[in-house]
Amino acid sequence: MNNIIDANEMISRVFSNIEASDIDNANKITSIWKKVVRGIKNNRDEHYGDKIASHSDVVDFKNGQLLIETDHPGWTQAIQLYSKFIIRGMNMNTENLGVKVESLVFRLKGTTTTLFNTYDEELKKAQERMNKKSDEQEKEMNAFLQKSASMGPKSDKSESNEAQNSQNELPPEFLAKLASLESTVLTNSKNK
Repeated sequence: MNNIIDANEMISRVFSNIEASDIDNANKITSIWKKVVRGIKNNRDEHYGDKIASHSDVVDFKNGQLLIETDHPGWTQAIQLYSKFIIRGMNMNTENLGVKVESLVFRLKGTTTTLFNTYDEELKKAQERMNKKSDEQEKEMNAFLQKSASMGPKSDKSESNEAQNSQNELPPEFLAKLASLESTVLTNSKNK
């Protein structure tokens, strides 16, 4: 008898944390899912949406992701083909619930995938991509620094040689005009 009381007490503790409004919203989301999916029409089969609805169920909803369970991969693919229509229909019908569906996530009947697992997997993949990109950027930076260090700083002598070479490359007529302007500017500034 103690085991029954303990089990009942444990169940009541679990369900005491669940708000009645959450259960009501879950039921509404499930019925909206069925309604929206039943609205799918196919040229070859006017009852196509009814078939999809009978082979799929809403399992969970978190962070804009709606977890859908299907009994065959073919039904998952069928839902994916109509995902934009379904998401738009879900959002039009759940506005008053304060719910926004951003994506559909799938699992096959009999598996235990949850939205939490899916999120963790995606987070892990994103972290791996970031780490890989960071490593690549660090290698590029080190290569650049090594190349820069091997070239060494330029001396003042080489800079003055470059300046002289650039002057030698100018046409003599231009250099004469430049000298004339310099003397005119200097003369005019001294007279003032």
